[in-house]
Parts: sequence; C-alpha cells; structure tokens
Amino acid sequence: MAKYKCVNDHGWIFYNTGEEYELSEEDISYIMRCHPEDFELVTESPATGAKKNDTTDKKLKYRFVHQTLIDECAKSMMAGEIKYGAYNYLKGHTVNQLIDAAIRHLKEYQEGETIDKDTTARGGIDVTHIGCALANLNMLLIQEKHGTLTDDRPIIEGVIKDELES
Repeated sequence: MAKYKCVNDHGWIFYNTGEEYELSEEDISYIMRCHPEDFELVTESPATGAKKNDTTDKKLKYRFVHQTLIDECAKSMMAGEIKYGAYNYLKGHTVNQLIDAAIRHLKEYQEGETIDKDTTARGGIDVTHIGCALANLNMLLIQEKHGTLTDDRPIIEGVIKDELES
C-alpha cells in the first residue's frame, strides 16, 4: 500500500516501494483523486514524533465543523428543553414542521434580526435565528436516522404524493 505523510507545513513525502519523493499538495491531491484506495494518511506529531494513521476517505474530519455552529445549535436546543422538556424532539415531527421552522428563522435573519427574542427570553441566553434554524435541521437529521420523522413532503423522488395515491 502506498503511504504519504506530512513532513512539515510545506511538503509531503510519498512512500512507494521504499522510495521517498517530495510532492506538492497539488500532486498529492491529484493522485488521491485518481487512486484514493491506495492511500493511508500518516501524520506525525512535530513535538513528539508520534504517528497516527487515518484513512483519508472514511473518517470524518470534524475540524471542518466550527465550534460556533455547535454552540449556536446547542443554545437553541437548550431553550427547547426548557419549553418542551429534555429530548421531547425524539418523539418526532413532520418533515414540513421542521423545514418550515428552519426557513422562518433564516427569513428573520435575512431580514436583519440576528437574535430570536422569544427563544432568548425562554432560555436566558442569546439564541440566534441561525442557531434555531440549525436546531431544526439537527432534529430533522436525528428523527430521520431514528425513524421518528413523519415524511409529509409533497414530492417524493420526483413524483407528487397525490399521484402516488391515485
């Protein structure tokens, strides 16, 4: 199996049949797109030299999800806990309830209102409309995964639901 490791912030070393080559990030990116199954990412701690292997195409890279997104969603979910009780959302909603609520919050934000005054009053901390929209999408994903989401979308896989029922 071919391997590469980051040797510093500027270069990569490509290991193949025991030979080392300096490759640019552009070269590595191109090769990984063509043959991703051949690569294993080997990172080395500059402080200790400890190595860690990560399969590049299978493990999620949480560094791309900013903590602000998590914080804003959590604040809204906490306000929901105060109003509805802990984990009430696990009982399920309809797709359209959650999408409509997310869109309403995005619309408020788009129209210049950053903080949701109603949710903030309930939770005692500033809750943003973006955070509320994220919370609705969070609930949508969780309920879909756990089978508690009721699918009331009017179009399923390109077909209008009424046409399916006739």
